[in-house]
Amino acid sequence: HLKNGDGAFKKLIEDHSITFSHFDEFTEGIFHDTFDFVIVSLDEEDLTADDLSMQSECLEHYTKAPVFAWSLSKGEVDGLKAEAAKFHAASDVKFFDQGDGAARSSSFVESFNWCVDTYNKKSDGEVKTAFAKFDHDNSNSIDQKELQTLSTQLGFELTEAEAATAMVDLDLNGDGTIDFSEFKRWYFSGMKAYSGSKRTMLKIGKTTVSLIDAIKGDAKASLKGELKVRSHKIQVGFNTPTDPGTSATVDVYPVGPTHNNFVADLKGKYDSTFHADNFKALGAEKHVNAYGEVRIQMAEDASSAAERLTAAYNEVVAAYGMGSVIPFVPKAYAEGNTLVIGTMCPVPDEGPVKNAKVPAEIASLLSNVDQSVKVKFNLGASVAKIFGSPDPVITHGVDGFGVTAEVNLVSNLKEALFNQLKEDSSKDLASVLMAFGPLFLLQVNGQLDLKFEDFDDLKSHPMMEPFMANLSELLDGLFTADLETLLTERVELDTEVSDSLKDSEDYKMVVAEAKLCHTALEIFNEMGSEVSTVEIKACWERMATMHVNLKSQALGSALTLGLILGYYRTCVKPT
Repeated sequence: HLKNGDGAFKKLIEDHSITFSHFDEFTEGIFHDTFDFVIVSLDEEDLTADDLSMQSECLEHYTKAPVFAWSLSKGEVDGLKAEAAKFHAASDVKFFDQGDGAARSSSFVESFNWCVDTYNKKSDGEVKTAFAKFDHDNSNSIDQKELQTLSTQLGFELTEAEAATAMVDLDLNGDGTIDFSEFKRWYFSGMKAYSGSKRTMLKIGKTTVSLIDAIKGDAKASLKGELKVRSHKIQVGFNTPTDPGTSATVDVYPVGPTHNNFVADLKGKYDSTFHADNFKALGAEKHVNAYGEVRIQMAEDASSAAERLTAAYNEVVAAYGMGSVIPFVPKAYAEGNTLVIGTMCPVPDEGPVKNAKVPAEIASLLSNVDQSVKVKFNLGASVAKIFGSPDPVITHGVDGFGVTAEVNLVSNLKEALFNQLKEDSSKDLASVLMAFGPLFLLQVNGQLDLKFEDFDDLKSHPMMEPFMANLSELLDGLFTADLETLLTERVELDTEVSDSLKDSEDYKMVVAEAKLCHTALEIFNEMGSEVSTVEIKACWERMATMHVNLKSQALGSALTLGLILGYYRTCVKPT
């Protein structure tokens, strides 16, 4: 349609290298990676914003280009402008009468001229600035060493192999360096690997300025000088117990000394559980190091529990045939009466994880500042009392409970982010907003402790009727099995089956998984009826640490019920 347009358009395509593509090609996996700018031309009757959103995958690929324009037939004009801005806020939008070929060609020429003018201005300004950030020795070219140096400064360190691959992508004339014209082509193509694969260059390319540079003006001034941590605390209680039967604490530490200490401790213990070759064999590339450790207090020496758990897990690995591909193997061992289970678990560096990772410059800024979000829950009754009592469930609430939340975070950074969000609508700060979400959580201090002594009035309220049953009766009503039945529920694994079924891989996998669950349930039962503890540590490098502590009498019974209802009954038993 366009190629049959007026003379101005025909001259345009004669004088310039223009590649034509369409949405159907993109769905077939045919797309372009190298270009100076992109124009989308659509001529459809009653064109709407929905027509653009239906092509979102294709448009998201091409709107990564810094210079982008739309030439659209008139339809829902306001809606189309708004939708176009969602894909590319700085794009140009022009409209023409639907079905008029000459008008469409004319509109395209206008869009083309706008793109050329914008391209030249960007090339002389921000592209040269970005190029200079790479070209440390002012040689007017970028070598592999400079590429690696900048990637480290930006917090996405490239290995030699990754840098060599990036050089192959960007060095179009093969002279071993990236000159300004090659860099400019990469920049205007949206700064992604030409092959279309998600290499590290895609990650570092978008960060031509540091995150701190994105915080400008008065907002940036907030980060100068001493970083100050402010505390906010709130307490809510009901007959708050002074000697709680059950307690739980959840502490979260963003990037800082405490987080770094947790990471260093678990890294030393569990780096050996990660098998990098197996991880690569799964087709995975970049990952964030994540570590986890669970410490369970047993009634007696935990050596037997550790050995049984390890054997059961190895049986699952063998049954699933994962020995050569599984990227991490948890480690179970005993420290006296404490059963310890830990591992390093790689998490793909994409999606929410990629967005939540704190950039290196911010991490360095906060390396000596201890921040935390702490929540503590106390319940007057113990697990043993709740599980063994014939009294209504609601009575254990009257035994008292209390919740305390405390936030200790850098006020300077909070102020800077708030000011920047007010004055700048850019997305430069998106990667840290998730990591520093707790900054926006708690802004008050206070305490509220309620007392209730006349329990009879509460019991007579119609809304309390479901809670007048004891725990066993409540579970029977919800899951058609009382508490004792649920706690002892097991699948019979010695049932006779045919030889063909017994030899099948599916049967072996199901039995191995059931045995692993049975082993865990046995271990929970061996925790005994006295007061015991469970400690959980989870660390995501350059993100945050979560530290959980649980304490109660007969805590193993609560863990057993949780595993039975949360996994065993829904996944293992039906299979």
